[in-house]
Amino acid sequence: MIVHWIKKVGLNSARIYFTCHNFEYQGTASASELASCGLDAQELNRPDRMQDKTAHDSVNPVKGAIVFSNIVMTVSPTYAQEVRIAEGGKGLHSTLNSHTRKFMGILNGINTDAWNPRTDNFLKVQYSANDKQGKAENKAAMRRNLGLSSADDQRPVMGGQFVLLGSCPVPHIQREFEGIANQFQNYEHIRLILKYDESLSHAIYAASDMFIIPSIFEPCGLTQCLYKRFTLS
Repeated sequence: MIVHWIKKVGLNSARIYFTCHNFEYQGTASASELASCGLDAQELNRPDRMQDKTAHDSVNPVKGAIVFSNIVMTVSPTYAQEVRIAEGGKGLHSTLNSHTRKFMGILNGINTDAWNPRTDNFLKVQYSANDKQGKAENKAAMRRNLGLSSADDQRPVMGGQFVLLGSCPVPHIQREFEGIANQFQNYEHIRLILKYDESLSHAIYAASDMFIIPSIFEPCGLTQCLYKRFTLS
């Protein structure tokens, strides 16, 4: 869609780069919604442009981005291959294959200096893969900080004790988690911290024995990259 706006303001030579982390979420909407953006629905709601594969009266913004961008990128070479088939492409595989020359995957990554247990100033004790005691001390420090029981030092953080950190911009979901947090506030093995806290996130990575990612699939997500960093460094 932005292509048409660019042409209107005379930037015909501008190049467009589209990056997509997860092709499952495509933002389909009624084709009539294009008019509210000042765009021509009849021109764009075509099979070779923005028309959704499953509903011909709907447009698919992600499909449109693939068609009109000069470069299309996703989070890893492996995921770029997965979305070229029906199961992974979620209805966009044929479009991606039609534009394969401009589609690529670049491996997602983290800042290994900021997330380095050997030098991380957010940690109680810096450590490495050869320093099991350092990880144990970080676990003990996090338990004290969150008021978790330390009666059994061998109890794993995740399987035996559970810590959740995060927040949700959707009010009713945030309220649901606040209710769960209140329900378990007196449990000595469970803590829900429903806010953004960078220092605590580092401490949790360093202290955890296991890590659960609450999504059905996560294409080359940063969360697992960060946890591996604090486990294998």
